[in-house]
Amino acid sequence: MWVESQTTWHVSVKGSDWISLPASVALPFGVFEKVLRSEANRAVDTEYGDLCRSLDGEPEKLDLLAGLREVILKMQARRSFSPRSDLR
Repeated sequence: MWVESQTTWHVSVKGSDWISLPASVALPFGVFEKVLRSEANRAVDTEYGDLCRSLDGEPEKLDLLAGLREVILKMQARRSFSPRSDLR
């Protein structure tokens, strides 16, 4: 699956107009949390946790939801990730 993703990305970057990248992805259960809690994302994890606690069960606080989206975009992606070994 990773090879297919890399191939799709490579072809789309090289200028094939008929291939586009998806607007979203589906992550296996637990991957988001694992990456968020990695050393590279320590500050992002703290900020994310603070905002989640601020929601306090009130999802109508739209400004906080927008803030969560902004914080998530600050995450640093890992160069490699092996769900079989890293999630245990």
